[in-house]
Parts: sequence; C-alpha cells; structure tokens
Amino acid sequence: MDSGHQPDDAARSDVELIGHSYRALIDGSAFDDLIAAWNRRIGQDAADGKPARFDDSVLAQFSEIDRLASSKWEVVNSDPVDELLSRCLSAAMAQNADGRVIAINPAGRAEFALEVGDTDAGDWLAPAHAGALRQLRQAARSGTNADRRVVECTAADDSARLRLAEARQVALPGYPQAVTLIRSLEFEWLEDTTALVEQSWGLTEAEGQIARLFYRHRSLAEVARLRGVSVQTAQTQFKAVLAKSGCQGQVELIRVLTALCIQSGIDAAPYEGEWINPYRNEKRLIRPGGRVLAYSMAGPKDGQPLIWLHGPNLNHALPRAVTDRLDELRVRLIVPSRPGYGHSEVDRSLSTEEDNVTALLSLAEQLELSDCPAIGTTSAGNMLILARDRAPHRFGRLGLISSFGKIDVVETSRVTPSHRAFFYLSVSAPRLLGYLTSLGLRMVLRHGPDWYIERAYGFNPRNVEALRNAETQALLRSDTQSMVRQKGDGFARDLALPFSDPDPALLRANRDDIWIYGSEDSHLAHRDRANTRQLPENLQTVVVPGASELLVYQRADAVCDLIAKLTETPAATIHART
Repeated sequence: MDSGHQPDDAARSDVELIGHSYRALIDGSAFDDLIAAWNRRIGQDAADGKPARFDDSVLAQFSEIDRLASSKWEVVNSDPVDELLSRCLSAAMAQNADGRVIAINPAGRAEFALEVGDTDAGDWLAPAHAGALRQLRQAARSGTNADRRVVECTAADDSARLRLAEARQVALPGYPQAVTLIRSLEFEWLEDTTALVEQSWGLTEAEGQIARLFYRHRSLAEVARLRGVSVQTAQTQFKAVLAKSGCQGQVELIRVLTALCIQSGIDAAPYEGEWINPYRNEKRLIRPGGRVLAYSMAGPKDGQPLIWLHGPNLNHALPRAVTDRLDELRVRLIVPSRPGYGHSEVDRSLSTEEDNVTALLSLAEQLELSDCPAIGTTSAGNMLILARDRAPHRFGRLGLISSFGKIDVVETSRVTPSHRAFFYLSVSAPRLLGYLTSLGLRMVLRHGPDWYIERAYGFNPRNVEALRNAETQALLRSDTQSMVRQKGDGFARDLALPFSDPDPALLRANRDDIWIYGSEDSHLAHRDRANTRQLPENLQTVVVPGASELLVYQRADAVCDLIAKLTETPAATIHART
C-alpha cells in the first residue's frame, strides 16, 4: 500500500469503512460516520495526488455494498413529506407556510390544478372559505396551534355538487414551520375502481361508466349529458347497476362505491415523491448519438435569449424574485437540464467535460443562437467557458455565479465533509466513486431531499439562515429530486468538472464577462484564488455582501442585475422553433 497510512493502520481503516458502509444501508446516521472515515482514509493521499491502494478482498466488499445499495426494492422512503402524502387516499398536497406546494400526489394535480413549486392562489377554493385557509397558514408561520379546517372546493367539473377538503397543520422533522396538508374529503375513483366494480357486480362496460359518473356527479341528468344519452336511458342503466349491486337506493350505492374507492386506494401503489420540471414547458432535443437533452424556457417569448446553466444539484429552479422580473428585463431564459439531471441523458462514451460541452453546443445549434449571453453557476461556469471557446459565434458575454475555475485538492478542505469525501475519491480512488454515490442516493431516497440538503449546505450559518426560507427549501427539494432522478448520475460525473481548467479559454476570449460570488461563500477560497489566478483584465469581479454558496436564493437582486448587464446590448438572436 502506498497511502499515507502504515499497513496496519490502513487495514484497520478499511475495516472501519466496510463496517460503516454496511450500517449505512439501513441507518442514515452511519452515512455521516462513513464520510468522516473516508476523509481520514484518503485525505492525505488526495492532497498528495497519490492513488489510494486497497486489497482485492476490500474492493470485493465495496462491490457487494454497491450491489446492495443499488437494490431499490429494499429502500423504504421515509421522507417526512412523501410519507405524509402516502397516507392520503384522496387528492392531497402539502404546502409550506407561504402557500408554496412542496409535494402533491397525482390525484391532487388533477383536483387542484397545481404542481410542485406553484404558489397556491386558491383558485380551487370557494371564496367564502379563503379566510379560513389564510388563518391556518398564518398560524403555521407563527408557530401557534390551529384547529383543522374543513373548506369548500369549487367544482372543477362544473357540477353543482358540494365538494369538501380538510386543511390542517402538520409538524414535520427538519421543518422550522408546520406544513399545511390539504386533502379532499372525497375518495378518488381510480382506474382500478372501475375494474373492481365491474368484476364484483358483473356490470357491463356501460354500466361501469354509469356507476363512475354517478359517484362523481350525484346527478342522473348530468350522467345522461356526459354519456350523450337520454335521461330515460341513463335511468334504465342505473336501475341495472342498483339491481346487480344489491343496493336499495342512491344513498346506499354511494356508501358502497365510497368503500370500493377506499379499497382501490389502499391497493394502489403508495405515493412516491417525483421530480416535476418547475418551468412546465419542457422541450427535448435529440443529440448526436441519440441522447435526450431537455430544456425549458422562462420569461417573455420575444425577450432576448440568455442561457441559464445550473450547477451540481442546485440553481435549476429559480426563485420567483428572479423569474417575476424577466418581463421587465425583456429576457427569455433558456434553462437546460445538464446531462444526468432531470430528463437529460448522459453520453458514457464521452468524458464529463466533453458531454456537457457538446450538449451545450447541440442546444445552441438547435436553437440557432448567435452571440447569446449565458450564466453558469458553480462548476457549470467552466462548461460555458469551454463551449464558447469551441464555438465563439454562438455565445456572447458570460456571467459566472459562485464559479471557481480549476480547483486543487487542498482547496477542498473548505468544502462540506460529504462533498470533500466525493472529491477525494474522484482523485485517489475513482473506481469507488460509484459505490459511495449509490449509498448516498439510497440515503436520499430513504430519508428525502431534506436529508441531503442539510448535509450539503448546513455547514455554513449563512446557508442555514437561507434554508429557513420556505421558498428556498422548496426549490432545493426540487433540484435534489432532479439530481436523483437518474440515480445521481449527473452528480457523480460532475465531480470531475471542478478539475477542468477554463482559464486559458477565458483568456483567449478576453470578453467583458462578469464573475460574482458571495462574501461568505465558504465552499471555495474565491477571494484567495482571485488574487493568484491569471484572469482577463476586463473580467469584472463582484463580491456580493451577505451571500454564500446559495447566492441565487439569497440575493435575487444581484442575479437580476447580472442578467441586465449581460443583456444591455440585444445582440443575440433566437428563432421561433423555441
């Protein structure tokens, strides 16, 4: 072994690593111990640029742990928000104290016409009941107790039938304020319910539809209208349903149908959190080689285009304080999901750097962009610099938010311990990176996005302050769900990006680019590096007071100022195909 350990010490460390790894399969706290053990085991090797050596028997254990960690059937999702919704058999959603939807089940999306990330304007709510829900949210914000409320819903299907929902506060671990759970008091009629009713009672397909529509609308006249038949025909079919069900009348039929809906809900697969693109207008292009690249738009359709490129696991879903100003700025954001995130696929035949650069070039070519300004956050800024170097006619001025150029391993000492361990592995034991990624993904699937967010950003007091913001918490949950959608593929591959050196390309371009970062950004030594790197003389550097790694969420004004400066000269073009 050629690590910094003596052989006996290394052997003991390896036993410790294996023990913590097996524990981490079922115990979230053990993952923290595992991270600390990895930092001790290979930290010095990584700092010296040396590979860490492991016996074949040890590598075999890591391979087995990787296999077990990748066994999805073993993972029990204990994300408190997802657990809350999984217990709801009807349309349901969870909101933070500001009324932003942080989770919603499929029936809820249909019933309330909302998606994750939306701010609830109460369009589903009868106006007379808006005050009750408002009082409940105020109580959640202040931390006072409040009784649950039953509120009346507007009829989404134009029926006159009374529809009710329950709204109540729920305290969840890790949330500084109670969340508001809203669930319909009417159990949903699922596809399986129709099959259950038809098979149980021997109904024809037409009679099954009669039962479904009557349950939904409680009116034979409405059933006849929706079926396109006479009321007399609907009545005849309804009498057949009553006879075959053994029910004595409409009230008993509704009671029995409700019971069958409940049973269908119990038998259905439980709700699991899923990533929903926050921009709701996702488009997909096919890159050379057949890989999908997904992208979205935000801002006015006739606005000046500007590419917004998210970093590893953050800054894809933007705060409303940014998106709400796009009309005023006359800017059309083009927001791709980078390879391995959301619905964008990786090309394993390419390095991470090449995969990201060629994806950007494919997007710029598809949209026929010319001299288009762009903003990249954290290590994604490197990819923009390299893409512009490859196709300077496609990209204009760049904005770099919390970007850092090429880092060396010594600088990773300022990174949160979990990210540091991944960096160390990428340098000294890259073949084991997949194993630790699988374990980390398992923890996120098991314990929810908040488990990851706390470990990724909770080390900085300024970050902790930002995470108390309800909107920021919801946005980071969305980005974390985007990260794990492809089993953390994008995140694992992104660990190589900070070691790309964009500075020669930055010097060659010699453009009026702008680099901004937070005064309290502890992720990397920005200010120190700014004094030691050779940078273009016309690169504007802006230090944003009171901001950290989460600058985009903390200082939307600085982000909007950056967008405004980059688009001062409307030179970019974009074609109607967007």
